[in-house]
Amino acid sequence: MSETNNGGTPAANTGYLASDLIGMALEQLGVGVGGQNADPQGLASGVNPGHIAPWYARLNKTTTQFQQPQFSCDCHALSVYFQLPTDSAPQFYGCYVLRSDNTNATYLIDDSNPQHYLLQPQHGGGDLWTNKGNLSTAVWGFSSPANPDVAVPGRLLDWFASIQNGTGSWADYAQYLGLGSWLDYLIHIEAVGSFDSTTNNCMLKSYTGTQTSGLWEIDSYDLDESLGVKWGAPNGVAPDVTGWASDGANVFQQMRGVFLPQIQARYAYLRRSGVLSSGTLAGLIRRYATFRVADLEQDWALYGTNAIASYRYLQDWFEGRLAWLDAQWGYSVEVGSDG
Repeated sequence: MSETNNGGTPAANTGYLASDLIGMALEQLGVGVGGQNADPQGLASGVNPGHIAPWYARLNKTTTQFQQPQFSCDCHALSVYFQLPTDSAPQFYGCYVLRSDNTNATYLIDDSNPQHYLLQPQHGGGDLWTNKGNLSTAVWGFSSPANPDVAVPGRLLDWFASIQNGTGSWADYAQYLGLGSWLDYLIHIEAVGSFDSTTNNCMLKSYTGTQTSGLWEIDSYDLDESLGVKWGAPNGVAPDVTGWASDGANVFQQMRGVFLPQIQARYAYLRRSGVLSSGTLAGLIRRYATFRVADLEQDWALYGTNAIASYRYLQDWFEGRLAWLDAQWGYSVEVGSDG
């Protein structure tokens, strides 16, 4: 099974289909998009992900028209058949993922609003979050506003840099961060083991950005390296030995320590409410496992398969990952039920 982006050239047979689908679906359930939904049952059942946007995100006539912002890319299982003039019947070409794009509407962004910023890093280096000079290079791609001012996100990166050099403090976070979004994002990438999501495959956004003020949030886009799938590891990486995904950037690593009590409390809530649970993942697999058996068998015959491309592997990996995170963040069923 392979991956394609809105009809682009399919990648090699990597088994990413399942990890992309399920990883991004988990993000849409509310882990990594601000934690504004007070209805955990709504989260667990996948009710309108747009409800978890901050209330002020819809304060203009354009964004009020956006019906279902997903705050990550979505995917759909797709079996490809094609008939050439020389074919007597449609021929099977494989099982693929049709992946949505990271449009402004997906993140409830209006590019005509000068305070609406949406930008994505492309395989940034170790100074991604502390060197505002990168904002003027291909390292960062701007989707909004139509005429971006690099000084606006530069304010955030300057603050991150000041923390690293000892002149700034995490205590000032309320001037820069929609903290719930960043902590949910951190929990999300840890839960799915997305090691490609601190310097790549994330979307930095603000609805209130100026050169002197504004809060910043962070969302997912692509999650190809998740749920045990990792470059250079064709048989996958076990959930209890794979380590911390947030170690990929100093800012996230420090955040994990500085805000540990808040992370523990939020993680316990997500576990207790069932958002992060084996049952939720099983439901997502059922939701996305829409390939016909005959198509899967043809795909395996054409391209082969491996253990990490199976839904059983994903389920076992996720359950193992939650057990590992439970131990790291001090959650247990007893503690969780006691509140």
